[in-house]
Amino acid sequence: MHETDANLLTRFASHRDEAAFGELAARYLGLIYHVALRRTGDRQMAGEISQNVLCAVARKAASLARHPDRLPAWLHRATLYESSKAMRSEASHQRRKQLVHPDAIPSTADPGPGAWSDALPLLDLALDRLPDADRRVVLGHYLEGKSFTRIGAEVSRPAATVQKQCRRALDKLARILRGKGVALSAAALASGLATQTAKAAPPALLKSAAAKALSGAASHSTTSLTLFMAMKSKATLPVAILVLLSPLAMQQLAITRASAHNDRLRETLATRDPSAHNPTPARLQRNVGTQQRRITIDILRRAQEEAGRSILKEIEFQEMVGSLTPEELEGLIPRVFTQPGPWDGRNELLRALVTALAETDPGLAVRIACSADPRQPVISNAGGIEDAIFRWATAEPGQAVAWLEELRRNPLAGSNSSAFTDYEGAVAAPLILSESPLARDVIMRAESTYPGYVIRAAISQSARIFGREASVDSKVDAFAKFLPWIREFIPEERSQSRMGLEQRDVIHGYFFHYERSALDNPVPGRIMETVELLPAERRMIAEGHTGRMLDALYNTGSKPDRTKVENAVRDWLHTHIPDAAEEIFGQSLSIATTRQERQIELALTHLAARTDREDFRDIDVIQTLGRFDFSDFPEFVPKALEQAERIKDPGKRAEIIHELQPSAR
Repeated sequence: MHETDANLLTRFASHRDEAAFGELAARYLGLIYHVALRRTGDRQMAGEISQNVLCAVARKAASLARHPDRLPAWLHRATLYESSKAMRSEASHQRRKQLVHPDAIPSTADPGPGAWSDALPLLDLALDRLPDADRRVVLGHYLEGKSFTRIGAEVSRPAATVQKQCRRALDKLARILRGKGVALSAAALASGLATQTAKAAPPALLKSAAAKALSGAASHSTTSLTLFMAMKSKATLPVAILVLLSPLAMQQLAITRASAHNDRLRETLATRDPSAHNPTPARLQRNVGTQQRRITIDILRRAQEEAGRSILKEIEFQEMVGSLTPEELEGLIPRVFTQPGPWDGRNELLRALVTALAETDPGLAVRIACSADPRQPVISNAGGIEDAIFRWATAEPGQAVAWLEELRRNPLAGSNSSAFTDYEGAVAAPLILSESPLARDVIMRAESTYPGYVIRAAISQSARIFGREASVDSKVDAFAKFLPWIREFIPEERSQSRMGLEQRDVIHGYFFHYERSALDNPVPGRIMETVELLPAERRMIAEGHTGRMLDALYNTGSKPDRTKVENAVRDWLHTHIPDAAEEIFGQSLSIATTRQERQIELALTHLAARTDREDFRDIDVIQTLGRFDFSDFPEFVPKALEQAERIKDPGKRAEIIHELQPSAR
């Protein structure tokens, strides 16, 4: 029976169960070893790094057991950290450049023979730059071999949503690698990453790493590990056999799965162009549009439905859309509005078609989409239309502004004022960033709401286009360009605003859109140092950034060291706003704590109200209680235990109660 990471970590943390630790080592040593090997290019060093990471797992098992779903991502980052330390101490950077990487595996999807080999040493650093949620999906699907259905069940999201998130994460990963000088498409990344699923650690390393890690952890721990490791029993032999043989079986299964996966892909490609032995993605894009069977809206809808089943199907769907000519796209976009079924599914198809047409003619894409349904000239959840508007206003600002003015005269446009504001923001954003005089015309003539909302929409749109991967300098420069408009059109206080919007909302929102992690985000500090700010603006930025840094104390991931976080926040405040540092720190900490208390109370109340409903499930309790660390809020532990007692599964019930009881003490 496949035992969960949570159970294994809990068994080891509570009872120092050697068999549980051996199973964890067998399960993850392959991932750890090959991350280290990709980073260092040295097998011996990768083995030493793997042992150090397992040693860290043994020492931190109790804290890792609190959020077992984060274990693969934690192991990935810990391996990168240990690899960096090892390379610094061994001065191996230059040596690594002279080696042919041991894991360099050619891929038929590569744009060049050395592209994947060049990407391997940079792959894990690029993965680490992804947002945590994206990184967990990519690691789970490719490096652990999990299906999207299984990942979706673990994170309580539909498999189709997880699959789309994975595809977008691959696009982000490709952009990061391009910034490092390695050009790989999303398809090439998918193919290359699929080869990593079959990687297992060397058997010799697997045989010794767990025991050495346990021994190493004992020298750094006050637990009874030393005594436990000194114990010998008849159970040692079967445990060793299990640890030795499990990864070999896992490796063979993974190789078989990867081979079958590649065979199916080759069959699909051969069906598309029988004359091509090994067609490239570019060849496919030329051939799909010239097949005898014309691509219709029904074919696209079926391909889109299949795309939700695997990342390769998603890539095939994207290639199908990419093969369409502008004339074909112009005819297909209006057909989306006449299709049956819920709008969410059609909207995703609309997004793909509009985005494809916007690559060559964003103005045409916008006009076609907004005129397809005469009753609906402004579309909510605009399916890529806002991004196309932004591109259009960047390339042809005069035409985009004229179109917006034409749309304003349509009596039906005002019936969807919120979406229309997003359109106005998408036009205004590139005009503000390019300091065009047309920006004032767009903002001053805003009729669907008022100028403040258009400016806020422009900030949101520019963040979505440029993304969190934009450089620090570009984010600071964009803030400096948006700031005069915030000052002019948005009141300082809510009481002065007829629409309930104040400068604090917009300034705080700017950093929220661009932030990946508040604790290591340099943008607010750089703005405080380089942009001429009013005293009130400096305080707004300081309060907003402090609040987000302190929110890390209560996030759903691995709990950070409280003293370290608080010291980092205080240091930042004393550097950038020394006169009010302690006042802002105290207020922000109180707000963050109160907000978390309110969230816990609401969650427990919601659980209690749902207990008698027929659709109430154990997973509802487990996921809700797992979102919070009750050690900081012991007053809620009795209510949490009361809900945990209602879990039907005795094993899960005992696990959750065990996790909560230390908080009660």
